[in-house]
Amino acid sequence: MARKITVIILCAMLVLGAALLLTGCGDADYSVPETELFTAEKMKQTLEDFLGDGERADRTSMTTATVTDDGEKLAADWLAERLTGLLGEGSVSVNDFAYTTEYGDRFESQNVVGELRGDPEKTDRRRIVIGANYDNTYATVNVSQYNNYVYFNGTGAEAAMDNGTGVAVVLALAEYFARESVRETLAVDIDFVFYGMGNIEHRGAYAYIQNLGETARSKLMLAINVDRLGGDRLLTYFDEESTAHGRFILETADEAGFGDYVSEPNAFTADYGMRSANIEDLPYTPKALVSDAAAYFDNYSICAITSGADNPFWLSDRERSSDYNISGTSSDTMENLERLSPDYASQMAVAAELIAGSVTRDGFVDALVAGRDSGRGYIWMVYPIAGYIAVAVLSLAALVPIVVLVRRYEKNHRDDPPGVKKNVRVAVFGMDYEKPKDDEVYVDFASADPFADFDSPDPDPGKDKDGGGADNGDNGGSGGGEDDGKDGK
Repeated sequence: MARKITVIILCAMLVLGAALLLTGCGDADYSVPETELFTAEKMKQTLEDFLGDGERADRTSMTTATVTDDGEKLAADWLAERLTGLLGEGSVSVNDFAYTTEYGDRFESQNVVGELRGDPEKTDRRRIVIGANYDNTYATVNVSQYNNYVYFNGTGAEAAMDNGTGVAVVLALAEYFARESVRETLAVDIDFVFYGMGNIEHRGAYAYIQNLGETARSKLMLAINVDRLGGDRLLTYFDEESTAHGRFILETADEAGFGDYVSEPNAFTADYGMRSANIEDLPYTPKALVSDAAAYFDNYSICAITSGADNPFWLSDRERSSDYNISGTSSDTMENLERLSPDYASQMAVAAELIAGSVTRDGFVDALVAGRDSGRGYIWMVYPIAGYIAVAVLSLAALVPIVVLVRRYEKNHRDDPPGVKKNVRVAVFGMDYEKPKDDEVYVDFASADPFADFDSPDPDPGKDKDGGGADNGDNGGSGGGEDDGKDGK
């Protein structure tokens, strides 16, 4: 019986696993929803402007004695100029920061921040962040004093997907929100942030949030990160728990008519939360968000928008690996993006529409406030004590049904035969490891039927089972009298 139950459970688990793996499979046709505010052609043009026909292909974030390229700085200057043209003079800053690694290497980078402020009476200085990292891994950085440590291997590619697409979406959103008619309706202030050094421990995101100061951080309601679009699906990561702002954003997609093109990841893709010992001050965050700047915003509401993978076991590559995988490779060029993902620009337009529609929709601030007020109930799980608690709970969960079953059969069969009291024991690893006594009866969990002795008790163990005399162990005897174990006598 136990074996049959085990087989049934395993089959059920396999069916459930297959169902989860197949959830959301199949490419969404992003050419269908034509948005009013953000067209595919507009998105494509913005991406091409940022890449500059190869002028800004090298956006490596490291500058050292052996790596002298200033490609990232040139890209930052271009973004600052473009953002100033959208938001106006005095609204944009280029904030330098430095990072010294555990190996003693010092690197320098910069964030580009554009501030859009609404009416103080409406916003109460509540702030959201819409950002994307703009650097790439064009060159190999191999400069450490510690065994020539390689910080990253260069790709030599312009990184159109990772993360030119994210940069283009944020630029398009800055242009939209900067319109006077839109700005006047905003119930939040917006920071448009292009993070430098995103490929090295997301130091740009860390520098930005530290530079805000305590007062500004207290007003931070939501951090949206846009990262490598153009894969097979558009995924929205919010948190491991259901959040008010997450539900609000997905409802916005449904109301706008493109809910079929936006989804949350399935359970396998979302995976577990983690802390990284290699990333200083990185808080608990869903594993899928570790590759996003949103990791440093975990104490606030977060939203990461990225392209998804049908194969959930390729967590680091959000394109479907069986078809193509260009992000973070030497194939990440504009030419390959257009060839392998012809709907990439339409997907970018949907992502921009989703963000713009959510921020301007009635009830947005209420959803953010509800999310902040609810707090997080699982942060304790990252501390060592949680491991001991988890083991104790799982052990108790496994023990309770055993105890219940044993007590049940003990109650029903302890007096078999009448007048003979027996103590019930549990043989967890089988009877080979037990030394039963005359007054003991065992529940053998290593056997096919653990309760066989209970279900079919011997009605009179003192009588010979073959019909004559007392049975001393061999039921091959054939006549009356005592059987001494010798056949036929």
